[in-house]
Amino acid sequence: GSDLSGTPQPALTYAIRVGDEAGGSQIVSEALGSGTGPITGTGHTLSNLLSGTYFWSARTIDAGLASSDWSSESSFIVDTLQPTVDSVQVRPRVLGPGRRATVVVTFNDEPAGMDNSVSPNVSLVLTDGERSLNLTQVSYSGGLWIGEVEIQADVPGGTVVVNVLGAADLKGNVMAPFQAVIPALILPGSGGVVESGDQNVRMVITPGALPSSLSQNPDIEIIPITVLVIPDNGGLIGSAYSITSNPDFDFALGKSATLSFRYTGGADPNRLAVYHDASGGWARIGGTVDAGNSVVRVPITDLGVYALVEETTSPSGSAGIANIRMSNRAFHPRRIGGGGAPAPRRSPLTTTTDISFDLGAPATVRVEMYDRNGRLLKVLEAGRPMGSGRQVVTWDGRDADDSVVRSGLYIVVIQADGEKAHKTLAVVNN
Repeated sequence: GSDLSGTPQPALTYAIRVGDEAGGSQIVSEALGSGTGPITGTGHTLSNLLSGTYFWSARTIDAGLASSDWSSESSFIVDTLQPTVDSVQVRPRVLGPGRRATVVVTFNDEPAGMDNSVSPNVSLVLTDGERSLNLTQVSYSGGLWIGEVEIQADVPGGTVVVNVLGAADLKGNVMAPFQAVIPALILPGSGGVVESGDQNVRMVITPGALPSSLSQNPDIEIIPITVLVIPDNGGLIGSAYSITSNPDFDFALGKSATLSFRYTGGADPNRLAVYHDASGGWARIGGTVDAGNSVVRVPITDLGVYALVEETTSPSGSAGIANIRMSNRAFHPRRIGGGGAPAPRRSPLTTTTDISFDLGAPATVRVEMYDRNGRLLKVLEAGRPMGSGRQVVTWDGRDADDSVVRSGLYIVVIQADGEKAHKTLAVVNN
């Protein structure tokens, strides 16, 4: 080169260093590799860098190979990774009508950080599973997002599913859709509904079912698992599911919970039964098939591993009806519409009762409801084929005209191929 007077000047080249820490040259050094000599030109291209923060500086080198000091160090960020969700918290843990849910989502994105101008979409799915509730953003700073929503649906507390999508970092990377399943915190006085994350399995725990001896309220969750041994009498429909509590209490429920399995249309409803993996071996429980909704329901009193099985042969046994139980021996039917004073708010878990019983052998079953005077009020099952094992039917406290019955005692009568059994229960409307 030359200066303004035209006097020739020494030719200059430059060298750079790039590192993944301040002052480092792990990525590029002066030598640029074996035998390549100094860097010339006005720029240098780096390829295939991992996500991270990089530091660089340059210095000039004259024809005599004398060099200047390194320039002030600058930095740049490479970020090609999608943001992720570190944690999700829901408060309060027990949600129901009239409560405000607050959700706190912690994002992780290094090194660029989150773009707080791009709001994520965060929604809750409660135990009714019918619709998502979108949360309103309260604040979003750094990697911390907070949102709220008012709960209007008349649903019991239990498992909550949080869905998060749409968050982006400062380099424009958008997160993959994320789902968190928050275990159900079960309170003795209110019970709750526990669902698997895939919503294929559901357990309804009525108030008063937990034993009073528990030292704290448990979190209960249902998780799909892989089992190495399957029942001898058939194949699993989908996964087996583990029902666990945290803390890991060893307890039996004081009242039966109702466990439900969804199944696909390819299964034979006449061969479906629920099995329990107890003491290292599968035990048949039974179950009542609702073919219209593709659901099998069965009452249980123990946590553990359960599976829905399509049986290859029908189990044999002697006829008989035994072990009649109610999930709510006294319950409060739901009032719909009508004038007058509003009915007191009741838990959705106490507005019906599940009537469960054992069948010693497959039979055609009739279930009827009578008042204390022996008047037939409603036929719950008019003559339905059921398999052996535990069965369950539900009464909503209404008669054949769909009117809520009066407070008082009622009698359920179960008939199965000539056998008959009965038990009383109470309806409380006050």
